[in-house]
Amino acid sequence: MSQTVDFLLAQIVAKIQLTPTKWETASQRYETIAEYLESEGSLLSGLIQDNYPQGSVRIQSATSSRGKDDQHDIDFITELKRFPGDPAATIDLLFRSLDRGPGSRYHRMCERRNRCVTVNYADMHLDVTPAVLVPGGQYRTSRIPDARLMREIIANPEGFACWVEDQLKRMPTPMMEMAKAAEPVDDQQPVEQKAIPLLGLQLNKRWRSINYEGRPGRRPPSVVLTKLTIDTAAKLPRQRGILDELTLQCAGMIDIFTKLERAGQLLHVVNPACAEDVLTDRWPSNQAAQLLFLNDLLAYARDLAELRADGPIDRKKKILERLFGETATERAFEEMAKRARGDSAAGRFRHGVGNAAVIAPSIVTGAPVSSVATPRHGFYGGRKRPIR
Repeated sequence: MSQTVDFLLAQIVAKIQLTPTKWETASQRYETIAEYLESEGSLLSGLIQDNYPQGSVRIQSATSSRGKDDQHDIDFITELKRFPGDPAATIDLLFRSLDRGPGSRYHRMCERRNRCVTVNYADMHLDVTPAVLVPGGQYRTSRIPDARLMREIIANPEGFACWVEDQLKRMPTPMMEMAKAAEPVDDQQPVEQKAIPLLGLQLNKRWRSINYEGRPGRRPPSVVLTKLTIDTAAKLPRQRGILDELTLQCAGMIDIFTKLERAGQLLHVVNPACAEDVLTDRWPSNQAAQLLFLNDLLAYARDLAELRADGPIDRKKKILERLFGETATERAFEEMAKRARGDSAAGRFRHGVGNAAVIAPSIVTGAPVSSVATPRHGFYGGRKRPIR
């Protein structure tokens, strides 16, 4: 049963992350926006010295957002030589450099936020965050304006991404065969090559997005989930599957938040690459927000336990739909059925000894193996040359 669920979970990851086509589209949009910000008519023209991705797309953990299968978030930094004004003025100038009024490329597509400007497309949105390097600081440690607080914060998203990559190099990857719907672009890492904790992180982010759909208030930030995931994964046994990963990650987070609740404390997490970069500066804002997430984790743990136990496959499907979405789960089951038909025709179909469990075809063929670092490319990693 665990092998069958592992297969389904891997397929769900494949369905909720950016497809090769969307990855390429996001890359093109990112470069087009960066060029537009430096073009004639931009209020920031001449101030930009670099652009680079950050967040989930940078560390390969991007998933569809808000519980929808066709919405993805892409984040990148626009590095400025200096801020053109106070935090509110900087965000406003960035907004007006993108939305230049009727007839302009991004008119009515942009939204001001406290620390960035969001460019909304039908199938994704790109968050553009202005930043200025801290003189003499660690690589890419930057000041970022906060228009609500009317002050600058210190952050280093690139340093955090490098830390995540370094940790993942030492963690196992699943040995499994995945369906290839299309040739991936160079900088799209296939699911079967990702470290198991990274697959777990993508599934956890999807679960969180569905849980918080329609809820008031902030949801746990992806960067906080990432830090907790990596810290927990570093303590886990090396030989484990995806369901094991989710179960142990969930148990680890429950332990963390239970201890915090008992002590009456709020979670405090900092960027390991920059001590001044507090990742929990906006969540959890109070004990109620933290307790809500703990209760979600407890329910998540119960569902994961039921996925592991023997039981009707239809029941497993309902749980997966609730946790990760109906469309992605349905497609995962369709892929399993397709593989089963092929394996049956080829005489490779198997079932569990002593029970009626079907072993998912063409999946885990051995123990997890050590991951190999994937060369980084311009869109999701490394330095993008200044656009001129």
